Amino acid sequence: MINRLMQYKHTLGIIVLVSLIGLLKLGIRSHDYEAYHIFISLLGFLQGFVALLALLLWAIVKGHVYFGNLMFAFVLVLLLEFTCYFLLGMPVFIEKEFDTPELDADHISTHLGFVQWGDTVLTQTKMNGQDTVYHAQYTIDSLNRRTTPGRDETKDKFALFFGGSVAYGHGLNDDETLPYQLQQKVKGYNAYNYANSGWGPQGMLARMEWRDLSEQVSEKDGLLVYVFLWSHIRRVIGDLITYSDWGWTMPYYTMEGGKLVRKGNFANGRFFASRFYELVYQSSIVKYFNLNFPIGTSREHMELTAEVLTESRKLFQETFGAERFVIIIHPGDWDFIDDDDKKLFKEILTERGLEFYDYSDVVVLDNETSIVGDGHPNAIAYDQISDLMIRDMGL
Repeated sequence: MINRLMQYKHTLGIIVLVSLIGLLKLGIRSHDYEAYHIFISLLGFLQGFVALLALLLWAIVKGHVYFGNLMFAFVLVLLLEFTCYFLLGMPVFIEKEFDTPELDADHISTHLGFVQWGDTVLTQTKMNGQDTVYHAQYTIDSLNRRTTPGRDETKDKFALFFGGSVAYGHGLNDDETLPYQLQQKVKGYNAYNYANSGWGPQGMLARMEWRDLSEQVSEKDGLLVYVFLWSHIRRVIGDLITYSDWGWTMPYYTMEGGKLVRKGNFANGRFFASRFYELVYQSSIVKYFNLNFPIGTSREHMELTAEVLTESRKLFQETFGAERFVIIIHPGDWDFIDDDDKKLFKEILTERGLEFYDYSDVVVLDNETSIVGDGHPNAIAYDQISDLMIRDMGL
């Protein structure tokens, strides 16, 4: 027995060394991670390097060429990871749990992911050092909609607004948002803000599938406005940034047999891509080179987004008996596709008969029209956008 163990003494020694490094790392981590995060990370790199180097040497000795090449590639990747970690300033790694909360089957968050809680008044403040970037109050009604002040019971038409933070009015008070400004300028329309920060088009479709919105609106005729940004294509596919930053519980739609189908959310309805994102989202290589996956926006991604918008229009028209479904392409500093892809996507929208207006290059978001220090549009931008909408939509 002893002789056999002696035959594997080098292997056992490496296993013991790697295990001891791991135990030391865990011990320090459980004590005070933030205080010793650099030392803990260095131990992690050392642990991985020792293990990979041992496997590489074993492959060389045994003559396993392919396995040896694979281990050599892993060593190079680990060295690049360490280099990027150093160039980034050796930051603290923030670990997330990409779990889906266990809620009732009919709970709003089960269907929509993250939403603002109903019957609440939220105050959000963003600081830049000692300077206040914005201080805003968000009023949420019992139906999880952002309140649009100034509702007039004598008006006989509705304007439903969907979208992400731009439609929601991130960083602005209730009486500064795009829905509010349009409502104030157009006779006969009450605006309803169904948008939510971080949402994409699938949030709109999921919301209309979950509940009959005609029961939440007293007016019998009107229109729906989806405030679109180019980055919303990436939200529909749930790319690395969307998934790992905030959107793992967002509704997951995909095409099967030429039809759009809902498969839970990104975390529980999509296995391989989501698990890969959870593995690499903290990678220093990914962070240093600003990588996002999938790399590039394909026609397939655009077609999926257009299908979500088309199904949303269909459901809106069936639910309300109204016809007008409008997409407003809003300016923003979150463009992830080039001009050729923008042109292609607009051609796809046109092929599907979707009504849209592109203001992404008409209104410029600068220090006058955006929240300085944040980047979201301010009330001046929404004033300009609402005027363009009234002109082009004939309101």
